[in-house]
Amino acid sequence: METIEIGYNKKYLTLLGTGVLIAILAMNYTTFFTHYFEDRYKYVFIWKIVAIALTIYVIIDLRKFLNRIKKKKPYIIISKTGFSFYKKDVQISYKWSDITGWDISRSSENNTYLTLLASGNNEKIDVSWLDKKPKQIVELIQHYKLNSDNSFEQGDGRDT
Repeated sequence: METIEIGYNKKYLTLLGTGVLIAILAMNYTTFFTHYFEDRYKYVFIWKIVAIALTIYVIIDLRKFLNRIKKKKPYIIISKTGFSFYKKDVQISYKWSDITGWDISRSSENNTYLTLLASGNNEKIDVSWLDKKPKQIVELIQHYKLNSDNSFEQGDGRDT
């Protein structure tokens, strides 16, 4: 176990992207090929303009989303020397000696975050969409941190 690369959960995200695409196609079909809106609303042309703008916006974002999924680039890299992750396509790396603790938390939106305490910074990393579960990521961090050449007091990784 030299290096562990953790990427996006491609299966789950592909299903999510497919669901968004189906919703956009259903909206456009209802807007342009049925009389659903024409029978109910006076200013249908405004809805058609909104539907076109929304479709263009979603397709552009969906394309970026699917390109990110297709890339083989990992989101988190855990190695013997340290911990790296990408934030806005910029790689941020910390040596194990710089990492003082970590914690897993859930937000009100039901996303799971890994908070990494390193070099005086609190890095909040969204681990909800990755191919490893948050518990597995924490276990890997503990394993690599404990097995690094640096001394580390065993525990859950939190500062006390």
